[in-house]
Amino acid sequence: MSNIVDKTKEYCLKIIRESNCKYLAFHNEEHTLDVLRNVRIIGEYEKISERDMEILKIAALFHDTGFSLDYSCHEESSVILANNFLKQNNYKSDKLQTVISLILATKMPQNPMCEIEKILCDSDLFHLASDNFIVKNKLLRTEWENQINLKFEDLDWLNLNIEFLQNHKYKSNFGCIKLEKDKLKNIVLLEKEIKSKYSN
Repeated sequence: MSNIVDKTKEYCLKIIRESNCKYLAFHNEEHTLDVLRNVRIIGEYEKISERDMEILKIAALFHDTGFSLDYSCHEESSVILANNFLKQNNYKSDKLQTVISLILATKMPQNPMCEIEKILCDSDLFHLASDNFIVKNKLLRTEWENQINLKFEDLDWLNLNIEFLQNHKYKSNFGCIKLEKDKLKNIVLLEKEIKSKYSN
């Protein structure tokens, strides 16, 4: 990794480890490092430039740091943290503006406008297609209960997630080719759980 990526990683992980983020069940250090890894995987598949890879890695590291300041508007808070840090480190203004656009593109509902925004969005929701989706999903449910007092009955939670996965579409070429089919497997898993628990 380039020097600025290394510095960004150190700075962002320090924020996460020393703030409310360390208590988050899902949006924590593990998730940030997962997204960092995912942008590398997808970015290499898409054959993006070294410049774009650097910008993507920085955006991935910053994209959830805003949870340390504001849970409900964390993307905007992440932008503030990224803007301040990167300006202090004399990061080029055009690349800084791209980092900001990338972070804001992850806001739900996602609406990425260019290739690297699509890569970050798919990296952020990579877990929807992963083998550990069920585990990750439980962590998100716990986080919502603890942080914003959002609670669901089991059946409602299952139906909510089926609807979300069905409506979601991966945006990058990698996502469409590699992730979409595995996401469908997780929809089937949720449907089977409903059938086994709630069918008479």
